[in-house]
Amino acid sequence: MPSMTIAVSIVAAEARGFDDRGGGSALVGYLMPTLSVAKDGSEGFSVSCQLDNAAAGLMVETRAFLNGLDLIPRSTSSADAILLGLISKSIVLTEAIVVLVRHGNHDEAFGLCRTCIEIQLTIRYLTNADTAKRGDRYLGYFAKNVTDWAKLYRKCYPNQALKQRSDAEELEKSASEYRSSHKWHEEGGIKDFASEADPFEKAADGSPLNEAFSYEILY
Repeated sequence: MPSMTIAVSIVAAEARGFDDRGGGSALVGYLMPTLSVAKDGSEGFSVSCQLDNAAAGLMVETRAFLNGLDLIPRSTSSADAILLGLISKSIVLTEAIVVLVRHGNHDEAFGLCRTCIEIQLTIRYLTNADTAKRGDRYLGYFAKNVTDWAKLYRKCYPNQALKQRSDAEELEKSASEYRSSHKWHEEGGIKDFASEADPFEKAADGSPLNEAFSYEILY
């Protein structure tokens, strides 16, 4: 997952930094852009089609690999459905980024890369520790969203009837556990998701690895 999201982010970053208008600077040289010389002798950078082709090829391989696993989420675990859903979303999002790059919408593609990285870091946080607890909290946040949307609808459209859900009481109880309607996790944010120490992987000096790079490259 990290290699997939970082790769496509760099593709968009390269396209954003080097285009046929010339100039700019890339974040990382994933595949270096080619130097072109115009008829008037002026030089400029143009993005090689290898950039988006590489990302598109990676998505095809990733789709084929995941589909070939025939994964079936366990009904006893919320984590399975959540993680598979997030991975699926990241693949579709990455494919959308490639389409934007191919059509010259580099800034728009670069913006979507942030969402892609956020999905990656959310997956990392969910699987890094206390997966069952974090997964249940992520899933339970659905109740907070549903109840808050209902309140907003009644506030803005008081004359419009809104049918009450059969599980409204249960949803209200679950929603009361969340202080913010914009935050499902208990502490920190995306930056904290990235900087949380890995419990298994170590750096050369023996210190725990983290995904700070994934955060810093776009933020």
